[in-house]
Amino acid sequence: GGRSCALLVSRRPEEPWLSTTHQSYRLPPMGQDDRMELACKIQENTGPSELTPGEQADNQLGLPYLEFLDLIQGHPLAMQVALPLLKDVPASVLLSEVRTRVEELGTSSMEPGRDPFLTAVMDHSFSRMPRRSRTHLPFLSMFQQRVMLDILTHITQERPYRTVMGEELGWGACRTLLRSAREAGFIETVTPSVYQIHPTLPWFYGRQINQQLSPAAVRQLEQEFVRVYADTADYFMETLYENQDSGTTAVLLEEGNLTQALGLALEDQQWDTAQILVQPLAQVYRMQKRFPELRRLRRQLLQDIVPDGGGAAEAEPKGAIELWLYLMGTEASEATEQLNLEYAQDLNQQLMAYLESQPEKESDPRTAAVYHQMGVLEQHRLRLDAAEEWFQKSLA
Repeated sequence: GGRSCALLVSRRPEEPWLSTTHQSYRLPPMGQDDRMELACKIQENTGPSELTPGEQADNQLGLPYLEFLDLIQGHPLAMQVALPLLKDVPASVLLSEVRTRVEELGTSSMEPGRDPFLTAVMDHSFSRMPRRSRTHLPFLSMFQQRVMLDILTHITQERPYRTVMGEELGWGACRTLLRSAREAGFIETVTPSVYQIHPTLPWFYGRQINQQLSPAAVRQLEQEFVRVYADTADYFMETLYENQDSGTTAVLLEEGNLTQALGLALEDQQWDTAQILVQPLAQVYRMQKRFPELRRLRRQLLQDIVPDGGGAAEAEPKGAIELWLYLMGTEASEATEQLNLEYAQDLNQQLMAYLESQPEKESDPRTAAVYHQMGVLEQHRLRLDAAEEWFQKSLA
């Protein structure tokens, strides 16, 4: 008899996929007083200014400053990126530059639903960054939600990165890079070695990196990102077995990047790598009883592996049979636990049909595991003689 509600946040006034009855509320822009208060707090943290006292006063109270706040409509991210620039340039210059960039933006330069002034502000701020930052920051387009300094360094100090980007970056250089992005308002500090990425940034940096590099070069970087996160996922699985709390925290912190790497691995049909990447996510989802997300993740992967629903016969020729067996096996186990007996029976029969057709069927422990699952199903149906036969078969 209870009710549950969900809060959905969108940049669009309507979502065509949302068919359920719902209420909509459009969050209004901040009022002038709130804009001024937030702007003051941002400017307090931007460091010493190189402008004269008179110019500094204009940059906090002058008409161009107020017009600039109106132009960006008190948008928090736009303010976070733009206002640090006022320590170096007068508000009138910044206002003129951003207006010009807004006018010059083409359709291909804007993300659907994104305010043009936000793209213009980010473009302008990015153009003022040091050359090294402009070269390497677009690589952050690979990351989702967070970037960890150690993992970034693990990628940037390797040969594939150096081959594409022209130089490698060690730990110190990566720290300087991330700090420069933080000072420019592009990312925020979570801890000294972990940075939060605003959802806008992957798109913005993705546009930059696609202008900077060829598709083949971008693909090389994507493959390196996948490789490093596969190693990370493997380590996370070990941690989950050794220290469940620590492992769970690590997986949740990197959930966005593991999911990103998984998507890239599937796109590149790296099926074995995809299995390594999905395992810690699935383990944590199961531990946290996030069953709807777990089922959705598995079914999305199965759709990628066997889009025509051909099962093992479709998965094996493309080299995805191990991933198919893993996904079907975990889906079957979960269905059994939830007493969805007919569905579990169907899944186990598909698994059994494939495993029994293999030369090593007698020695493959997965065959015994399926026999055991069949016995559990019969046990739930109170067919104890049949259950015993399956259990005996699993031990043979």
